[in-house]
Amino acid sequence: PIEGQWFWTGAPGEVVADRTRYSITIGADGVDVRADCNTGRTSIVRAEGSVRFGAPGLTKMGCPADSADRRFLS
Repeated sequence: PIEGQWFWTGAPGEVVADRTRYSITIGADGVDVRADCNTGRTSIVRAEGSVRFGAPGLTKMGCPADSADRRFLS
């Protein structure tokens, strides 16, 4: 099962200082996203052998200069 909370630790070659700023929480009815100072929700589609996420609807707060929110979301 993939349900639960997952943390992003960084892109290849980088490590984020605080992984709790970048997470997804997968539940039966959708996915909650935390991208640093922004939060949102998206859908999840499960098929045999794969999982797909929809585009998240996120708040649009200005994050600190050290934010990796755009890299996380890409």
